[in-house]
Amino acid sequence: MTQKWLNISYIEDFFYTLFQNKALGEVNVGDKLPDTLSKNVSRMTLISCGNMRDLHAYGSGSVLVFLFCKSDGKGKKNVPAMAEMEETVRQLVDACRHEHYNIERGSTYTNYDSNYDMHCNIVQVNITII
Repeated sequence: MTQKWLNISYIEDFFYTLFQNKALGEVNVGDKLPDTLSKNVSRMTLISCGNMRDLHAYGSGSVLVFLFCKSDGKGKKNVPAMAEMEETVRQLVDACRHEHYNIERGSTYTNYDSNYDMHCNIVQVNITII
């Protein structure tokens, strides 16, 4: 393994590029929603790279993919839109082939952001760096 592939910026760029898909809305990288995010945005994806471990022969870690979707107008979760976003992530992860990054979908969690009235499903993507 070439050490540079453990660089978080490379990993962020990899996922940013992978998730450029209309179903996922605007894609951002970071640990929080952008300060400039419009309250009118209906879908947004936030990629947060956590701890990457260097195990000498290979590296490993996990990335959290926050899928934000605006409520349906009555404050309820827009399940059809969220399901489309989750399915898009599943398909993109399953189809992904990269020379240095092997990825697989892990757990999924839910959350809610009251400032933006957006429900959020958080998809954990495990990564092995070779």
